[in-house]
Amino acid sequence: ESDHFDFEGNSLRKTFRKSPIKYSRITSRFSYNRLHPIRKVYRPHYGVDYAARVGTPVQATANGTVIFAGRNGASGRMIGIRHKNRYETQYLHLRGFARGIKKGVKVIEGQEIGYVGTSGESTGPHLDYRIKKDGKYINPLAFNPEPVSPLRVEFLEEFKSIAEKYIICFDAFLMVSSCFSDSLTL
Repeated sequence: ESDHFDFEGNSLRKTFRKSPIKYSRITSRFSYNRLHPIRKVYRPHYGVDYAARVGTPVQATANGTVIFAGRNGASGRMIGIRHKNRYETQYLHLRGFARGIKKGVKVIEGQEIGYVGTSGESTGPHLDYRIKKDGKYINPLAFNPEPVSPLRVEFLEEFKSIAEKYIICFDAFLMVSSCFSDSLTL
């Protein structure tokens, strides 16, 4: 598995993706007091609703283990995934699950886990995406995940040595290419 690091060995990747799907618009945001579109009462909406066509692939936003995959009342078909550092993500109102997705299965960031639908209490096709930390819902749009762990210490010296060589080569390339571009303008 490859990754991307800065010169000091810090990862340039975050632990979570910003969104689990390619979407056209957000139809409902995280709120502690939203008018429920079906029940017509004010109550919390702990997720972000992404409008998308039925069947749009849904991806895991981080590595983890599926802790729930099934029907869950008003949430319809739903997937719950437990992640490192006491996080959990939930994917609600799905049409169905990707092949092999069931409780206990390990998933990786970007893996297709299900498909947008309108199951449960839903007024149209969308994905309700939720994040919990320590069992408490947090706003997915305000969530700023930590970066992935830095390069392990035992690899850092070799990494810096190789990176230095690339920097020297790149600087030389820039110098040579600027010489040629100057000669073309004479």
